[in-house]
Amino acid sequence: MWADILVESRESPSINVTTKEANPPNAPDGLDFYLLQNKNLVIEWDFPVNPTGDIKRFQIFRRISIDEPFSLISELDFDDSTILTARKENVPRQLRRRIRIPRTYASDPEFDLNSKYIYAVCAIDAHDLSSSYSEQFL
Repeated sequence: MWADILVESRESPSINVTTKEANPPNAPDGLDFYLLQNKNLVIEWDFPVNPTGDIKRFQIFRRISIDEPFSLISELDFDDSTILTARKENVPRQLRRRIRIPRTYASDPEFDLNSKYIYAVCAIDAHDLSSSYSEQFL
């Protein structure tokens, strides 16, 4: 048996609420490094646990020693947000890689067998909040 039911009430006042996320995502973990036959170094990591599911970019960093600051070597951007959040960082175009689906690996084109770099990765969410650096590996 089927029935059509109409539920109606008096109009109530509407309230607009603006929400703002303030918690950055967790840092990527599980970093692994592979040296390919062509001598390219590949850095691979695990997608961090993120209850909001809004990680949209990864940034890969390296430095020569713990006394030096990190330098960005690549950004993987897979932001599919309907409304994009304004970026706080100005990432050089040559370091940005726009990809359609998330990817958890990158290579360092400047690495060679005589290189000695410290690497780290961070995650960035849809609100442009950055995680801390991952573990650092030499």
